[in-house]
Amino acid sequence: MPVVEYKLHKVGRNAQRAPEWVDDGGYWRNPADSTMVGWVLPESDREFYVPDTVTELSRAEFIARSQAIHAATPM
Repeated sequence: MPVVEYKLHKVGRNAQRAPEWVDDGGYWRNPADSTMVGWVLPESDREFYVPDTVTELSRAEFIARSQAIHAATPM
């Protein structure tokens, strides 16, 4: 499954949730930009749209992101 970085969607005055196309998410929030990491179905297994602006992370990019968050805000 592709790993993606995304932001929550506003669903009410004071409510937010993960986008419907995120299969499993809400992990490793980056306090600097409020992004989170989650998984989406591979394009070949889905019949719905995932925005092109969503950042898909390779293993190396995911590790670098985690290390950068830890450097700025130790976990």
